[in-house]
This record gives sequence, structure tokens and C-alpha cells, in this order.
Amino acid sequence: MNGKKLPRIWGVDFDGTLCRNKWPRIGAPNARLIAFLKKCREHGDAVILITMREGELLDQAVEWCRDRGLEFDAVNDNLPAVQEMFGENPRKVFANIYIDDRNMELSHAMGLIVKGLDESAWIRSWEKGHERRGN
Repeated sequence: MNGKKLPRIWGVDFDGTLCRNKWPRIGAPNARLIAFLKKCREHGDAVILITMREGELLDQAVEWCRDRGLEFDAVNDNLPAVQEMFGENPRKVFANIYIDDRNMELSHAMGLIVKGLDESAWIRSWEKGHERRGN
């Protein structure tokens, strides 16, 4: 990679994360997260939007973020420096930190595995968490 150091890369979801999940509409902004990511970019970090939205819905999401002062270094794609590092553009978008409302922390997942919970117990646990969040 020509000795270049990658910035810290944040991968962030849109629906349910940057805004309340009202898909296909756009819900209320998560102002605290937006402000945080803007600060990260000011300090040299990169922010990538990683979303299932495509076409016009994706364009609307990017514009909605731009209207709130949040710009992205990439959208549903790897940074050029990451592509150079891997020698290709991997299908999975690389980030150091992923922020997504559908995320399960590794410590929680490992706790379920260590406890020996079967998949039906895991699914019930996951569903309860999403019921509490209204997703």
C-alpha cells in the first residue's frame, strides 16, 4: 500500500441507525450519531454508508445526510486505499467499526454460544431485543 496508513474507518447503516426505521420513507434523524460521525471525519477518520438502499432511495438517503452536514468517503463501497491494500475490491465493505441497528456484539454472541443456547433460544432473544426497539 505504498506505506500509507489507512484512516480509522466507520461503516454505518442508514435505516434504524442514522435515522429511525421508516423504510422506504426516512425517519427522524439520530442527531447524536450524526454529530459524532461528523466529528470523526473532522479528526481524519473515514465514514462509509453501508445500506440496503439502492437507486433513488439511496440517492435520497445520501442527500438527506448531506442536508445534515454528514458527507461520506464512500457509499456501499470500499475506500480506494482498501481496494489497493487487498489488490481488489472485496464484496464485503471493510471498516474498523460497524454501526448498525441489526448488529449483535461479539461478546453477546459468544455468551450465547458458551451458554450452549440452541438456535431457537437465540432467535427468541434476538426477537425480544427488536420488539423493545420497535423494529
